[in-house]
Amino acid sequence: MILLFRHGQTLWNQSFRMQGAGDSALTDLGKAQARAMGVAARAFLASRYPAPGPLPLQISPLGRTRQTAALIAEELMRGPSGYALSHRNEPRLKEMTAGAWEGQDWRQVRANLPPDQHHLDVIDIFRTAPGGEGDAAAIARLDLWLDDHAEVTVPHIVVSHGISGMILRGLYLGLDDDAMFTQDRPQDAFYVLSKGQALRVPVALEGSAA
Repeated sequence: MILLFRHGQTLWNQSFRMQGAGDSALTDLGKAQARAMGVAARAFLASRYPAPGPLPLQISPLGRTRQTAALIAEELMRGPSGYALSHRNEPRLKEMTAGAWEGQDWRQVRANLPPDQHHLDVIDIFRTAPGGEGDAAAIARLDLWLDDHAEVTVPHIVVSHGISGMILRGLYLGLDDDAMFTQDRPQDAFYVLSKGQALRVPVALEGSAA
């Protein structure tokens, strides 16, 4: 069982800037999302895999994922019935890079493309960025990680990114590229990969409607 999380909202997410290997801090909303994901993950695990663990926590090495993971871990470890966690930074979980376009507003990048490309969304732009990693390289490294974790015996907590998470879920489910890159990439839910399925688990932010 793999519990797969995207980092919470960042300042660059908020301003539509492309991150990739770049980085920015979580917003207040992003911090609340991370805490809520930790609360929801603990509730999900409680009846399926009682504490104490330890549970592996694998994290993309970028700052936004490490910040998110720390807040998720705080909730998972909270109190005498909390989970013990074994932390590890995992470079293969990093985000697809966007080369020359990193740090730019993706809407402005799109506006500067030829007119026949003005329909592209942010995922399309990441995938075709000059000097960026591209599909093949990103899929290859994430496929290697997934192969190494095909038969995990304890739940793994994995904190990654929007596009990397889409790729991991797509590979796990056997999706083709078209289906892989049209999946959602939520910051208010996480996915549980188990028994060939991907279960979406929504989280409740404090003060939001039930």
